[in-house]
Amino acid sequence: MKHLLSLLIPLLLLTSCEEKTRFALKEGTDVTNITWKNYYKSCGANNLKKVENFKIVKGTVVTWTGKVYQVQKDAGAEEMRKFDSHIIRVKMPGSNSLMADVTLRIPKGEQKHRKYKKGDYVTFRGPVKYLGSSMNDHIVEVERFKKVIPKVKF
Repeated sequence: MKHLLSLLIPLLLLTSCEEKTRFALKEGTDVTNITWKNYYKSCGANNLKKVENFKIVKGTVVTWTGKVYQVQKDAGAEEMRKFDSHIIRVKMPGSNSLMADVTLRIPKGEQKHRKYKKGDYVTFRGPVKYLGSSMNDHIVEVERFKKVIPKVKF
């Protein structure tokens, strides 16, 4: 127990030192071409207004590029029969997260993504459906995706 506490205390201090913002989107803001950077500023874990902002952004179709962190079996796929049983977890540019930022739910029947590996880059398009947190990824229900070679690696 003592060892566990010695690991948790620095982690809590590290997360509590992050600067919080109160950036709010105005009702009626055009989010049709929202970039990852602007989405993260509006709906990221450090924004105290993220829930209100996400109400404006939810359902917006985005086209973003990220780096594959992991392809894994989706524990919840059985309940959502319109999606493949595997998801892609993606780390986004400018991210300071240790793992992934976005989970991509792939249409049922697609399987090419199962061959993707950590470090591959993928461009994806689809609506943002669920707000992430410091512990959970944002979720995009992908309509199209492809492996790419990015202009700038991150």
